[in-house]
Amino acid sequence: MTLHLLTTALMAPAFFFGCTSESPQTGGTEQTASPSAPSVPSAPSGSPHTNRPPIVRSARIVPVPVLLNGSAMVQVEAEDPDGDPVAIRRQWLVNGNPIEGETGPSLVPRMLKRGDLLTVEVTPLDNLVAGTPYRTDPVPVANTPPQVTRVALDPSPVRVGDALHAKAEGLDPDGDSIRYSFKWWRNNLP
Repeated sequence: MTLHLLTTALMAPAFFFGCTSESPQTGGTEQTASPSAPSVPSAPSGSPHTNRPPIVRSARIVPVPVLLNGSAMVQVEAEDPDGDPVAIRRQWLVNGNPIEGETGPSLVPRMLKRGDLLTVEVTPLDNLVAGTPYRTDPVPVANTPPQVTRVALDPSPVRVGDALHAKAEGLDPDGDSIRYSFKWWRNNLP
């Protein structure tokens, strides 16, 4: 019996193994084929492995919207068709311009302002090649609420019968002016 191995081209999505045998009884030729569907096409024996680039499936910035008193993170889903480990290179952008030195998975938006649009360009990498860069949808930097940083009563110490005045200090990350409203409590009751 003589066996011949038949394969299809390297980049076919699936290939078939087949064999041909000559039957000594009939002298005829008989062919059979059985499908084989590996998840990754194989290179012919003796040829080098072709490394394919990794792919970003999705990437997004959270939270939406971004506030100036928090941090933003990029969530990335990537894969490598060869099963290689995938690393992610990041570059944060504001209004389409790279933010120098901001290449980590999160960003503290201290250099941003209300109305800016934040994006991240992520590039997947395996140990040999970089994949196609992927840019997230832009996320707006929203109005960030002010924070009260200090409240003091005058006079201090307080004595029975004193007229009290409250003084408040605060900070607005957007630089807006702050107005304060007060609600007085006595013995934990309004």
